[in-house]
Amino acid sequence: MSIGGATFPEDADHLLDLVEIADTALYKAERNGRDAVRMGVPS
Repeated sequence: MSIGGATFPEDADHLLDLVEIADTALYKAERNGRDAVRMGVPS
């Protein structure tokens, strides 16, 4: 299982932005192999 996350308000102030950042973090975690955890970094 891979996990992507984002934190409020450090990564973003709005819900949709947080979801997008967490989704991107999850995608990057999955690309790095199984059982990965990745926190988002706002762009």
